Amino acid sequence: MLLSLSAVFAAQEMSVTWEWLLDDPEVNYYRYQLNGTDDDGWTVVSGDTGLYVAEGLDPYQNYTLYLQRSYDGVNWSETASATAEALLVEEAPVTEEVVVEEPVEEVVIETPVEETTVEEVAPIEEPVAAPEEVAAPVTPIAPVAPVAAEPAAPFEFSLLFRPYVEMGFNWSNKDNVLAPIGVGGGISLDFDNIEAYTENVGFGIRLDVGSTQYAKDGFTNLVFESGKSKWAFWDWKWGEMFNLVDNYYHDLNATLLLTLDMRAGFADFSLGIGGGANLLFNAGSDAENYRAYETWGNDKLDLGAFAAANFGMKFYMGSVFSLGVDAVYKVYFPNYDYNGLAASLVLGFTF
Repeated sequence: MLLSLSAVFAAQEMSVTWEWLLDDPEVNYYRYQLNGTDDDGWTVVSGDTGLYVAEGLDPYQNYTLYLQRSYDGVNWSETASATAEALLVEEAPVTEEVVVEEPVEEVVIETPVEETTVEEVAPIEEPVAAPEEVAAPVTPIAPVAPVAAEPAAPFEFSLLFRPYVEMGFNWSNKDNVLAPIGVGGGISLDFDNIEAYTENVGFGIRLDVGSTQYAKDGFTNLVFESGKSKWAFWDWKWGEMFNLVDNYYHDLNATLLLTLDMRAGFADFSLGIGGGANLLFNAGSDAENYRAYETWGNDKLDLGAFAAANFGMKFYMGSVFSLGVDAVYKVYFPNYDYNGLAASLVLGFTF
């Protein structure tokens, strides 16, 4: 930044113009102060201002302009200065020496003499030529360092595998609030930091899909009437596998969540809210004990919808693999008395 000046003298007053180069388009503010650098004495102007004119100055005095610049109006550069020197110099007063002569007695002929008054002529002042305009030396200003913005969290995509247990709660049944328990598995597509605000916080989207199995008569129904274990497949007869499958309700579900993701070192926490739907197969007449609220066909296919809230945490083991736990609470509608809680073990791979 180059700071220069020009001075004009007229009628015992001086007008001075200071100019500087607008050499950095990123500068948004300048501030200047005449004959001082007090904290409360600055005048702030916009970054497209390139000069300052001071009028009515005393031509017998020196004037110094101090200038700073800034990108953000908070952090300011070092100070540049330029001095306009006085155009006139005060002359020392001249003292006239008065010589007194001793009177001399003379013989005077008494003849009346007219007294003549001689007017003293004032000396003519020679015009003072204005000194040549001299540019004051300019102190270079170091560029203002821009304020670094806080880095935002990077976008991450994770593939999550979720074996889970789902517990149902039927709050309208005071005698047996706990509904049948199911086990299932699913996968999640987790898109973190789609909109990031800081290095550790951002919003994302998660899509969960899974399937849940519920034993019709509870998980104690894993034994045939004959006492054979259903898992003793070597003793099965033709058709018993189909009977095993027929002893379960089958659930297909999908949940979409808006998530808030918070990262702290190797630990990652998430909160989510959203909703979803599911299909319950082979429910039969017991559908009202589950999440279905509308029956299709011959009591073999039922549809349910729910609002969902999520809390999860996982711990990174390196930059790719993670392990954690997750819980999704579901409120089914229009039958709000039925709720569900799915607790998952999460195995994640981040790309």
